[in-house]
Amino acid sequence: MNLAHCLEALEEAIAGGTALGIDTAEAAAVRQTARERARFPGDAYVLALVGGTGVGKSTLLNALAGEEISTASARRPTTSTEPIGPGTTASPIR
Repeated sequence: MNLAHCLEALEEAIAGGTALGIDTAEAAAVRQTARERARFPGDAYVLALVGGTGVGKSTLLNALAGEEISTASARRPTTSTEPIGPGTTASPIR
């Protein structure tokens, strides 16, 4: 069973529930989230590196990417923007 088939089945379930007067708001929200995620490029990865200040998260990210994505140095803290990826614009970390 693939995602398109699952979304089709969910659509049918929402329509059936609505016809019966059942609240389908949660199912509709799941459908919307799934549709949004389905548009996300399949060749991209989402990665979270979590750790204390100065433990090497940026160094590890750069090593995994094979290029400098995030500024790394011996000075703490170094990173002041969210590293997104090559050719992208990062926003300040809050």
